[in-house]
Amino acid sequence: QALQKQWKEVLGVEIQIEQLDRQTLNQKLEQKDFQLSLACWISQLSDPMDILERYQKKEHLKNFSGWENEKFSQLLQQAIQEEEKEKRDLFLEEAEEIFAREMPITPLYHWCGPHLCDPRVQNLHFTSNGGVLFERAFIK
Repeated sequence: QALQKQWKEVLGVEIQIEQLDRQTLNQKLEQKDFQLSLACWISQLSDPMDILERYQKKEHLKNFSGWENEKFSQLLQQAIQEEEKEKRDLFLEEAEEIFAREMPITPLYHWCGPHLCDPRVQNLHFTSNGGVLFERAFIK
């Protein structure tokens, strides 16, 4: 509703909001039966490829935008095949620049999960997406 209001005030664009259950939303996204959608996901890995690979081909099930860019796809393929980390990172960085310039999706916000921990808690670990691992933790 906040976006709806802002778009009306700033852009003069009126949009209708349609609330859907998760199953119906997923069907509409997969079938590309929408003009605009609000969606989110969390990367499972601390690797840009975890998100970027879904945009390598427009046919990818999670590429809801249907966006595809030949140079972007080539860079991702080079990154997949590259064994040297520094070169792989350069391919991914160039691909990210294309992605950011063409912007097939528009990030509205990024989740962050700050943690406070008493210094007496030792050996506490976190997953790449913010989960807390208590298995080896102990109080000193």
